[in-house]
Amino acid sequence: MKSEIDLIDEMRKKTCCSNNCIGKILVHSILKCCEQCRELQIRCDQHVSHLHLVLLGHMNACLHDTEQTVRSKQKQTDRCRTRLNSTFHGMSVCTDAFHFLHDISRKVTRKLKVQFEKCGLEPKMHGNVAKPNSSLTSSFESRRSVVKFVENYALTNALVLPGRTAGAKNPDALLLPCGTTKRHVYQLYTKACGNDSFMSYSLFCETWQNFLPDITIQKPRTDLCATCRQDTISIQRLRSLDDTVRADLMNRSLKHLELVAGQREHYRTSIEFCRSTLPPDSILGEKIVEQYGISVVQHYSFDFAQQIFISNSSQQVGPLYFLVPYKLALFGIMCEPLGKMVIYVIPESVLVGKGANMVVSLLHHFLAKYSSGEQRVVLNADNCVGQNKNNTVLQYLMWRVTCGLNSHIELALMLAGHTKFGPDYGFGVFKRMYRHAEVNTVKDVCGLIERSKLLLAEPVGTEEGEVLIPCFDWQTKFASAGTISGIKKFHHFTFDSSMPGILSVKEYAKSNTVELQLDINAILSQSQALPATVVPEGLSLSQETGISVPQNSSICS
Repeated sequence: MKSEIDLIDEMRKKTCCSNNCIGKILVHSILKCCEQCRELQIRCDQHVSHLHLVLLGHMNACLHDTEQTVRSKQKQTDRCRTRLNSTFHGMSVCTDAFHFLHDISRKVTRKLKVQFEKCGLEPKMHGNVAKPNSSLTSSFESRRSVVKFVENYALTNALVLPGRTAGAKNPDALLLPCGTTKRHVYQLYTKACGNDSFMSYSLFCETWQNFLPDITIQKPRTDLCATCRQDTISIQRLRSLDDTVRADLMNRSLKHLELVAGQREHYRTSIEFCRSTLPPDSILGEKIVEQYGISVVQHYSFDFAQQIFISNSSQQVGPLYFLVPYKLALFGIMCEPLGKMVIYVIPESVLVGKGANMVVSLLHHFLAKYSSGEQRVVLNADNCVGQNKNNTVLQYLMWRVTCGLNSHIELALMLAGHTKFGPDYGFGVFKRMYRHAEVNTVKDVCGLIERSKLLLAEPVGTEEGEVLIPCFDWQTKFASAGTISGIKKFHHFTFDSSMPGILSVKEYAKSNTVELQLDINAILSQSQALPATVVPEGLSLSQETGISVPQNSSICS
């Protein structure tokens, strides 16, 4: 490739005109002018070339555009066209030399001359500024259709976890599953629109980001599923694996995500079906069956939340940080079709554990007080074996069907690691208020819960140890009924009064049904009377006499 010096020497030898303008200029001056002009060939924020501004200034000084020509020895005549006298450092040069010195072509000079004759010194903007690329623009209707589509998709598939989204600036963000991609949502959008509307993928993502920043895809680090975590680590090493292992790994990961999507779809469709059976403007606790005389199906989800502490203040003084706080456990049952959730506030002095007895006792209290009088119930819970997925809970549900309290009960458990569902939303609403509130008693906590239209509060006891909602010993009541083997691998359990003693189980929502035989005689032998209550141990002596400070006691003095 020729160097700049070689090109200049070649131009000087060829001669630009009869006057040899290039030959009269020093090589150093030519090289410096060319380099400076190349540096000026950039566009500012207004998309105007700096070199063009220099050339327009030159035309303003050297362009002859008067009405009549200027001739020293001939008569002046009407001007037919403009004429440009090119100069360089005060010396007249020919057109070829001027173009070579400024590293431009005749086309640039011609267009700038037309621009100058029409608009004067007004700079010429890039053509794409006034005429944007059609692939990067769309009509208002197209953007609105994208916004509506993404909103509807999020309402169907996203999770709302206010106040519980790590790293999110907006606590009301809608979280799509981490297996979802924007490319997948874009493909669904183009398939739904067909030939009616088209938008590029980049503009689709830009519209999503600008108008729906609250709808985000859950980060893989927030997914606590062991299988997903292991697959993520393995996929990062795909390059080092052979084709067979790589294909097996991808198939296993896709199969797991399909199971997760199937369980989530079952959860969503169950809520929609139950909502369709309810009359409009229904209220939680209203006996719909007795009032309207219709058959309804109700859906409830229940779960424990992380315990909280009192006293709590958003402006906590330093010494209180070192004291032992009073613990409160939270248990929530949400009725998704009605958009209401009951949070049971369990003080430390009446808590008898978070096992099956407490779960069944609170669930029994809820169904007695807040049910709609329905005979068919769909329950959803997480996959915790100690609390929800155990023999006591299943025996209690069979007992309800056998005693005629319900005719049909279905218990569906979320897939381990993918257990974010309705109660998490309710707990998130409460935790967001709790962070900025000042609460000192159980009554204050219940009052804080009642501030939300979504939540209802049920205190299980008081700080002094008074029990308001007793915990029953259901495990002892059903001890003679034996155990159900192999329940850990199943996620769906169905009890029906038409099949007494038969427990229908499925591993996943789309799996085949398996029937298990239960000891119906042991269940029938149990009367409808409630079992004996479990007396809480209460607080220890050191907790009753006062809050102890084992270390740094001088701080609180």
